[in-house]
Amino acid sequence: MRTERKIIYSIVVIIVVPVVEVVVDVVVEVALVVVVEVVVVVVVVVVVVVVVVVVVVVVVVVAVVG
Repeated sequence: MRTERKIIYSIVVIIVVPVVEVVVDVVVEVALVVVVEVVVVVVVVVVVVVVVVVVVVVVVVVAVVG
């Protein structure tokens, strides 16, 4: 009985461990892609906001001075 359990546990480990490793790898890769996309979007939004603010300031300064 104990030998059978050891064999079953060994088979489960042999099958489950690689599957779990693959799933973890895929999840980590997807998470990294999502994080990179979010960072890119945030950077683009920040750059656009900064450019708009600079343009508005320049227009206001030119209007006040001119």
